[in-house]
Amino acid sequence: MTIKGRLRRSLGWISFGLGMIALRVAVNWVPGVAEDMYGRGVFPLIRLVLDNTLGLLPLPAVYVLIPLLCIWLIRRRRLRRNEISSRSQRMGMRVLSTLAFLFAAAGLFLILWGFNYARIPLRHQLALPLDPLEGKVLIGELEQAAAGLNQWVQAASFNSTENLEERVRAAMAGTLQSMDWPAVGRPRVRVLYPGALLKAFGVSGIYNPFTGAATIAAGLPPPSRPFLMAHELAHAWGVTDEGEANLVAFLACTRNADAEMAYSAYLAWWEYLAGPVSGSHAKAFSRISARLLPRVREDQAAIRAHWRQYSGRLMRAARQVNNMYLRSQGLAAGVISYDSFPALLRAWRRTRRAGPAISATPAGSGVDAVEEAGGKTEE
Repeated sequence: MTIKGRLRRSLGWISFGLGMIALRVAVNWVPGVAEDMYGRGVFPLIRLVLDNTLGLLPLPAVYVLIPLLCIWLIRRRRLRRNEISSRSQRMGMRVLSTLAFLFAAAGLFLILWGFNYARIPLRHQLALPLDPLEGKVLIGELEQAAAGLNQWVQAASFNSTENLEERVRAAMAGTLQSMDWPAVGRPRVRVLYPGALLKAFGVSGIYNPFTGAATIAAGLPPPSRPFLMAHELAHAWGVTDEGEANLVAFLACTRNADAEMAYSAYLAWWEYLAGPVSGSHAKAFSRISARLLPRVREDQAAIRAHWRQYSGRLMRAARQVNNMYLRSQGLAAGVISYDSFPALLRAWRRTRRAGPAISATPAGSGVDAVEEAGGKTEE
């Protein structure tokens, strides 16, 4: 290819990326259009294409795409060196090609998934008020989490993960469909080896829009996997807000009497509540923690010990990068959006109390059963 041809192609990709970014900014002002045209039109089609192509591979598509990308980049570098003799021209083309690659990636990201950020948030579609949890209400939520943990741990074994992906996916699809949120296709949950590639950055899972796969790190403690899989599948179906993804994951994992899934969900719920309660109501936290069965406390300690080995500057830096990314996509709360999950869950229960509940917990141990005692706690 001639230098002019390469120049035209690079400028074309840069124009494509800039056009998609401009469109993303524009649709942010009309979320209804993004919801109807992209969220319920274009994105489900993308979901079907990815699931019936890369989703059918016997191994994660990223293991194939990354080597192909490296080979392509090396080949382009060699061709450019042979075709362009001037060092200044090579440097200029290198900068231009890099910009073209970055803008092309940005444009494809927006088409494949990023426009979901411009949609009407799920909590607005469900009319869920986001009221802060304080005082006795906050303590009552932790008591409910403790009751659920003690109930489900007795039946959760985690000796076998047979059909776990299918079980979680089916529960997620049913939950989203009950909320009138499109759950088209069959997104895969892939396990990335080695897991340290993600965990070193403090990341247990990620959704890859270029492969369409919900990806979790290898080697995670078994009790934490079902909830994490559900959370990443929420992203795979277009839920962008982290707190909303946690809400859908919790409701899905407690939708049926699946002990492993429900126990995993209650473990996550406890972790999101433990920090606020222990910080502002230390005595109440100690009292409730003492009620947990030994195995629950063992599992919690194992999860904390697992992540302690990855703590450090790299994890803190990655959190800052993630925070900036989420803010750049319109999530003003950044990484704090994860922490909205407990408030969203309480709002869901309160607004749905008069109607059928999605959560299916055993009698005397479920969310609603424990809530009656939630207001009688002492600080």
